[in-house]
Amino acid sequence: MSTESVLRNRPAMRNITLASILFLMMVCTQSERVIAQVQATISEAEFAMQPLPSAAVNYAAWQETSEPRKWEPESAESENPYSEPMETDRHDFTQSTEVVGCGVIQLEYGFLYAFKDDKDEQENTFTTPELLIRYGLTDRLEIRSRWNVAWKFFSFEEDIEGMLDPLFSLKYRVSEQRRWVPNSALELRTTVPLGGDDLSTGRWEPGIDFIYGWEFGEFFSLTGSTGATANGLADIAFIDATFDPRDQFFAWTQSAALGAKLTGRTTGYFEWFGIFANSGGEGYRPNYLNIGVDYLFTKNMLVDVRLGWGLNNHSDELFAGMGGAVRF
Repeated sequence: MSTESVLRNRPAMRNITLASILFLMMVCTQSERVIAQVQATISEAEFAMQPLPSAAVNYAAWQETSEPRKWEPESAESENPYSEPMETDRHDFTQSTEVVGCGVIQLEYGFLYAFKDDKDEQENTFTTPELLIRYGLTDRLEIRSRWNVAWKFFSFEEDIEGMLDPLFSLKYRVSEQRRWVPNSALELRTTVPLGGDDLSTGRWEPGIDFIYGWEFGEFFSLTGSTGATANGLADIAFIDATFDPRDQFFAWTQSAALGAKLTGRTTGYFEWFGIFANSGGEGYRPNYLNIGVDYLFTKNMLVDVRLGWGLNNHSDELFAGMGGAVRF
């Protein structure tokens, strides 16, 4: 190519050179961006492969171990009120510190005979069905009602028979045993004047009972109760041949019971209880000893028998009864 041709084509060559330089610059710029992206990806992968800090490891381990445990059968079983054998409040004077549990219905029932020989007057008393209906409103609170019919036969006075004033109450589980702090429950109760003419006081009669107890290993327990009532809750124990529904008096009660697990299905107890009142202007303080046995057919069904005898002149000579309970 001649010198003249080169000089004539110099502008075109300059343009080609400039275009080549711009192209190379664009390629280098894009290459840098690609390299930067590749390096960032490698850095992220390396970071993900690094061990987590101890706090993060602990949190991750907690998530892995704690969340599934919410759904383990063992946890659900521990909160199931049907997982443990039932406990009743009937037949012994001292009630249980337990409540039935949320949504549980428990029926307790029985029969009682008592005999008293007071000088020339003899009394024979029969009561049934001793029906106690319990329903769990929550895990710690239950509502209850008690219904009973009585027949009292006297050797020289007119006999008495009819339905006793029904009892309605709330029972609340207060505390669980921690060292010397006892299992405990509080019952607030009142009668409703719906009983028969011979047995009703015609008034609402309030009362309170505080129950407390300790368990010693798997086989022994000690339970007590302290209570107070107006007119003895119109209980059949306060009704005799001289009973006047217009009487007004106050009574407080105290009891202590030693329980023992005899076999896998059988438990027994030995109990003292007393009632202390001024009825009709006179002191009335019956005291009793009482023994009984429960036998579990299943966790939700049992039967019981009991026998007791009086310790002073205000008490019945003896009483005996049997009954049972079912849980739904």
